[in-house]
Amino acid sequence: MSILLTRNSVANSVLLLTGGTAIAQILNIASMPILSRVYSPADFGVLALFTSLTGILLEISNLRYYGAIPLPKKDAFADSLVLLSFIIQFVFISLMAIALFFARSTLLGLVSSDLLMPYWVLIPLGIGAMGSYLIFSQWAIREQEFPLIAKTKLVQSISGIMTKLFLGFWGLKPLGLLLGAIVSQAGGTISLGNRLVRKRGIPKADLSRLKQVTIKYRKFPLFTTWQALLNSLGRHIAPFFLVAFWGPQVAGYFAFSLQILHLPAYFVGQAMSQVFVQRASVAKYQGNLQETSRHFFKVLLLVGIFPILCLGLIAPQIFSIVFGPQWHMAGVYARVLSPWVALSFISSPLSVLFSIQNRQEVGLAFEVSFVLSRTSVLVFGTKLGDSLFVLTLFSGVNCFFLLLIIIWLMAETGNRKGEIIYDLSKEWFRAIIFLFPVTLALLLKTSLLLSFLLILIVGIMYVWVLNKELPGLLDF
Repeated sequence: MSILLTRNSVANSVLLLTGGTAIAQILNIASMPILSRVYSPADFGVLALFTSLTGILLEISNLRYYGAIPLPKKDAFADSLVLLSFIIQFVFISLMAIALFFARSTLLGLVSSDLLMPYWVLIPLGIGAMGSYLIFSQWAIREQEFPLIAKTKLVQSISGIMTKLFLGFWGLKPLGLLLGAIVSQAGGTISLGNRLVRKRGIPKADLSRLKQVTIKYRKFPLFTTWQALLNSLGRHIAPFFLVAFWGPQVAGYFAFSLQILHLPAYFVGQAMSQVFVQRASVAKYQGNLQETSRHFFKVLLLVGIFPILCLGLIAPQIFSIVFGPQWHMAGVYARVLSPWVALSFISSPLSVLFSIQNRQEVGLAFEVSFVLSRTSVLVFGTKLGDSLFVLTLFSGVNCFFLLLIIIWLMAETGNRKGEIIYDLSKEWFRAIIFLFPVTLALLLKTSLLLSFLLILIVGIMYVWVLNKELPGLLDF
């Protein structure tokens, strides 16, 4: 274990971030059974609309220049990118607030978001707060302030939960969920910014240097922004269709199921992603990006596929018991969505390779095809079956494109496609083998006690596998 915790090791960085994130998510998990009883599925449907709309707009709020902050060799250029990101974001937020003030009814109606009309002011407020945190967090990653990022995750969790519970008990629904969502993504921004400013000073740059970084990293607004926008649109488009065709309750089921399925990503995936940005940027200059990306890929496979598929498999039973009988359908949705979430867990951290390899145009092409396919499934699927049928097709299309993206990205770093396909198949097959007895118990409708006992045994076996294989992958 001491080897894993050597100074500046990947494991040390990941564990620092994972520790803070894990505590934060434990608190979030503990609050979910209460929140699921304070707020209705329809309230979560409104939240899904809000997070979808703000998530899409957030991707273009500063033209993604913040993503380039960890990349320059010289701090002066990084400082210029920080300043440039804030300038662009301020202009975007101001224009959006003016547009919503004068034409919110028309604009929100165009995207089937009439339910957000009473809360329109939270849209620019939320994007401004969340965008600021993204900029500061990328700056902190460059400075390797991983413990500080971990602390902000804890602040976000506690403050977000308290906001949701306090306002919910006071009957401010779904306002409590919306404000809590903003706080849970932007909490700790002030402390993060204060620490970085004290360490590095207020970012300063003359016009010539701002122009220099604007041009040098122009692929971020030209390609990465649109790639991220299309990716976000693809991820967030479902709630708009679900609300339009089946109402906010179904959208609430969908959003709630995804939130629970993404718990493994919240625990480990975000930390891995943040560390990978910094490590991969250095590896690019040192000439060992192939090895670095392969190690991270194997770690993501090992820690992501089995837990997410297992959670999805038992979701209907777990949701009914833990969150209340009214959430059983959300568990059914989680079962069909889990393969998509598992592959998303792997592809999300790896997607920074588009920028590191300077191949943003390829990422954009992927996303154009991706979002068109997702939209087509939602449009035509609603004419062929019910919401469960549509979401099953939606999950399948997501899986297909994510597999293509993962294989291409790994091949772009010099890894062989055959080896990547083998790694994917091996881990997927192992997850199926581990979950076979649990699946059989559920099909035979055995007692819940026996099913949970099998899950416990399988979980212990899986932890043994992690303990055996994970240290070797992280020690580099």
